[in-house]
Amino acid sequence: MLKGKFVGQYRSSKTGNLVFKYDVIGKEVSDYEESKGDNVRHNDDTGNPLFFTTRYSGDNIKFIKTNPEVGEGEWIVDTSEMDKLASLAESNPMLKDAIAQHMLQELLKSNSAPTQSSAPSVGKVEASPEVEEDDLGDM
Repeated sequence: MLKGKFVGQYRSSKTGNLVFKYDVIGKEVSDYEESKGDNVRHNDDTGNPLFFTTRYSGDNIKFIKTNPEVGEGEWIVDTSEMDKLASLAESNPMLKDAIAQHMLQELLKSNSAPTQSSAPSVGKVEASPEVEEDDLGDM
């Protein structure tokens, strides 16, 4: 299983968009690095490959691979649980508030769950990003 651990964020100097950075950890790290090719970036502190996104999904995330049956594809954030709950809330308006509260609790719970990572817990905004949003090919 491939996981991500939030390690920081920055604002793109080109677009002004907020970009979130995650250390990538797990058994499939080499596959992740291979899928990125020359575009892979590594965390200078931990040596782990980095995943960049403009959509925050919690401090601890899971990845899935698109098109895994042929061994190709991109690694993306697995949002299936949140997608199911959002669909449930949409089709059941009377449960919308309860489902939203449950989604928030799950997100907060995942933020406090420890992962197997040597990444420090960093939540600062960096002044000079090393990777611009144009490098976000995994979006």
